[in-house]
Amino acid sequence: KATLKSASDHKIDSPGLHFQMATLAFAENDQATADRELELARSAPQISVSVLTFQASLAALHGQIRRALAFNQKAVEAAQRLNLKEGVGNLHAQRAVGQANFGFSKDAIASAEQALKASDSSDVKLTAALAFAVAGDESRALKLSEEVSKVRPYDTFVQFVSVPLIRGQIELRKGNAAKTIDLMDTAMLYGRTNGDVAYLRGNAYLKLNQPADAVQAFQHLLDLRPSDPTNPLRALAQRGLGQAYA
Repeated sequence: KATLKSASDHKIDSPGLHFQMATLAFAENDQATADRELELARSAPQISVSVLTFQASLAALHGQIRRALAFNQKAVEAAQRLNLKEGVGNLHAQRAVGQANFGFSKDAIASAEQALKASDSSDVKLTAALAFAVAGDESRALKLSEEVSKVRPYDTFVQFVSVPLIRGQIELRKGNAAKTIDLMDTAMLYGRTNGDVAYLRGNAYLKLNQPADAVQAFQHLLDLRPSDPTNPLRALAQRGLGQAYA
């Protein structure tokens, strides 16, 4: 915050700076400032993709699924105009994960397929694989995660966070919640700020009827707000807390 304020005081003005200030303002519950800074950030076409993605996440966080999908589509169109093929793939893949997490499995699978048509980058493949895993398409989730694991054998995040997250999701759907916890224990060593890891841990503990551990996992996700304030999983973590306390 001090760095951003210093840049502003020195009359450093850029769309990227305004977007960062908007994100910070939202994390501090200053909606008026966030809205003002987002409007200023729109002036640069490339930053407009980030603004639209931010708005899509915020809408999903508030349970406004149709509004979130509309913002995501606008972000896709903006990225296409800029010929950002991997960006387009990532936007489709992120939408797929969101749809899967909110229970729209058929739509999630369709979005993941769109992502893979747009880009074959490792990041897009991993995000699509997670969507497939949450939506119940185990074979494609495993195939994609294994492909990326082979081409990025020395990538710590891939090997110890992304791939275990996908496998953990599959194990949970199979009813192997204890195995999911084992996989997430490893992932937490390298991905403590990863909301997907915390959310999956919470769900696994609920399946194991360990409400106190579930509360801790869901609360950890909620505590990540300063660094990831618009993560839609925050809404689902609140629901998870309610289940754990019931």
